[in-house]
Amino acid sequence: EGTRILDPASGTFNQIGQTGSGTKVFVDQELLSCEVKICVALTMPHFASGFAGGPEAILPGASSMETITKNRSLLVQGIVSPADQGDSAILQDSLEACRLAGPFYSLCFVPDGWGGADTVFSGELEAVFKEARTRYLEVHCTRIDRRADVVVVSAGNVLGMDLYHSVRV
Repeated sequence: EGTRILDPASGTFNQIGQTGSGTKVFVDQELLSCEVKICVALTMPHFASGFAGGPEAILPGASSMETITKNRSLLVQGIVSPADQGDSAILQDSLEACRLAGPFYSLCFVPDGWGGADTVFSGELEAVFKEARTRYLEVHCTRIDRRADVVVVSAGNVLGMDLYHSVRV
């Protein structure tokens, strides 16, 4: 029945559990009542979680302000380099929240850097996210045999859309 924008400050949320990090997971009641949940995402580096491309549909996407605040407070534990493929505390917490919310079908696009899609993955959210993250790194990470004294980085079309995104590169 149309589209609804979720507001973390004023929605109706149900607590569905608590993550190992102590985040009480409050998710939008209307989303939880859906029989089929589909996430459409674009995989790319993210300043807080290391990578975006699925889990953020639930946390922060469909979560209460309390849940988002607790999750983002995990940022003080440090930032994981996206190239390391390690899961930051924020990402681990978000994935755990997704598991609590129940099954999600995911359609995840890996950008090619020129405005198109290199690869599309579909299936269970967490598995698809991890496949897409691996593919993103295969497509966008260059092996460096020798460290340079100076490096000039171009953000390209996708991440260079504005200064905010370019700085994140």
